[in-house]
Amino acid sequence: MKENQRQEGGLQFGGEIDLRQLLKALLNGRYIIALFGTVFAAAAVVYVLLLPPIYRANSFILIENNALGSPGLEGTGEIITSQTSVIQELEVIKIGMVMGKVVDELDLTTHTAPIYLPLIGAALARRHADVSLANAVFGLESYAWGGERLRVSYLQVPRRYLGQSLELIALDGQRFSLYHNGEKLLTGSFGEKAFGLDGGIQILVDSLTGRPGTRFDVKKSGRFDAMLNLQSTLSVSEKGKGMGILEIALEGADKDHILEVIDSVTNHYYLQKMRRLSLSAESTLDFLEQQILGLKADLAYSEEALNDFRREHVSLNLSLEAGATLDSLVQIETKISVMSIDEIEISRRFTPEHPSYISFKLRQEKLQEQRVKLIAKLARLPYLQREMLDLTRDFEVHQAILTSLDSRRLELSMLQANRMANVRLMQETGATLNIVAPNHSLVAILGTLLGGVLGVMLVLLRFGIRIDAEVAGANNRDYQKLPTKIPANMADRNNLLTPEELDALMEIGSGSYQ
Repeated sequence: MKENQRQEGGLQFGGEIDLRQLLKALLNGRYIIALFGTVFAAAAVVYVLLLPPIYRANSFILIENNALGSPGLEGTGEIITSQTSVIQELEVIKIGMVMGKVVDELDLTTHTAPIYLPLIGAALARRHADVSLANAVFGLESYAWGGERLRVSYLQVPRRYLGQSLELIALDGQRFSLYHNGEKLLTGSFGEKAFGLDGGIQILVDSLTGRPGTRFDVKKSGRFDAMLNLQSTLSVSEKGKGMGILEIALEGADKDHILEVIDSVTNHYYLQKMRRLSLSAESTLDFLEQQILGLKADLAYSEEALNDFRREHVSLNLSLEAGATLDSLVQIETKISVMSIDEIEISRRFTPEHPSYISFKLRQEKLQEQRVKLIAKLARLPYLQREMLDLTRDFEVHQAILTSLDSRRLELSMLQANRMANVRLMQETGATLNIVAPNHSLVAILGTLLGGVLGVMLVLLRFGIRIDAEVAGANNRDYQKLPTKIPANMADRNNLLTPEELDALMEIGSGSYQ
C-alpha cells in the first residue's frame, strides 16, 4: 500500500519506466530529432559532393574449349593446345610479362596531378567543365581550380627520390621549376629536356596548362613497384561458373586513365595468347615437316618392295577375309602411328598423372590390344600370303600416315595464316565505364538515420535527467513527513520513543529510499 502511494504523476520509483511518459517525451522532442536528422542529412550531402566519383572500367574475354573453332580441325587442336583452364588464364593475365608491357606502354611509373586546395579544391575543379582555366578563388593562384593539365613524357630521378613527391611550379614564358621539400632542383622550358643534380634528374615537359605559380605534384616510382601496384588494383575474375568468360576490371577516380589501362591489359593479353599459339603452331609444324620427310622415304621404299614382290608372284592373291583383316589392321596401325607422334606434343603439355594424358594412354593401349589380335589372326595364313600382307601393310600404313600428317600440316598453315585462337574479345569497342561510388542516395539516408538516432539519444538523456530530479524531489518530501518526537527531558524514559515507534520509523525510512 505504501509502495503504491509513491507512484505519483505516472512515475514509478521501483526501477521501472512508464512507457507512456517515454513516448510523451519522444513526442515532445520531435523537433530536436527532426533538426538533428536534417543537419546530418545536409552534412552527408555536402560530404558526397566533396568526394570524387569512383568509376569502374571492365572488359570481357571469352575462353573457348575448341582451340581452332573450325570444322575439320579438331585433330590439330588436340596437338596444339588442350582445353584452356580458366584458372590458368586468370593467372596468366596478371603475370609480369603482361603487366610490364602495360606499365611501359602507358608510362605508369610517372604520376602527375595538380595540387588543389584541401577539402574543397578538387570538388570545385571537377565542376569546371570549360576547357579554359577556372578563376582562382580567394586569390589563391598557387592552387589548381580547374582546367590545369601537365604532360611529362620523360622523367628520371635518382633511386633515393623514387616514390617521393616533387613539386613542379609553372613560370612565365613557358618555363617551370622543380622542387623537393622546398629545395630547388632545376628550371626548364616546355618541350626541352631539363637537367638537375648534375644530370641525376632529367625531365621533359611536353605541355603545361596553368597560371604562373600553379603547383603540380610529380612522382616517379620504380617499374617493379608500378607492376605490383597494377596487379593489386586490377581485378580479374570469372563471370559465372563454368561459362569461360573472364572479366578484367579496374576502379579509380580518373576515368580516362582506367579505360586506357583496361584496354592495354586486354590487348596485350590477347596478343600474347595469339603469339603463344602461333609459336606452338610453328614448333609443331617444324616437327611435322621432319616426320613427313622421313615418311616419304619409307613410303618409296615400301612401295618398291611391294612392286618387286608382286612381279615375282603375279598369280598370288589374297582371300576376301584376309583382305578385310588387312584393311582393319592398316587403320589401327595408322592410328597408333599418328598417336605416337601426338604423344610427343602431349607429353610437353601434361604430366603423366594428368587426366588428359591418362585418357590418351588408355586409348593407345586399346588400339595395341586390337592390333595384337589381328596380327595373331593373320599369322595362320601361308608364308607367301603373310609376306604379301606384311609388304602391303607397310605400304598402306606409310601412305595413310603421310596423308594424315600432310593434312595436319595444312591445318597448321591455316592456323598461322588466320591467327585463330581459343581466346576472343567480347567487346570490339573496348572497355565499358560505370560509376560505382559514392552512392548519393545511400549516404543521404545513412546521414539522416544517424542524425535521427543522435536526436533520440539526446531526448532520452533529457528525459532521464528530469526523472532523476523528480525522484529526488519526491524522496525529500517523504523525508520531511517522517514522524519525530523530541523529548522534553532526556532523563525521563516516558518521553523516549517506544520500540514499536522505532520499528515504524525504520520501516518508513527504508521505504523512502527504495
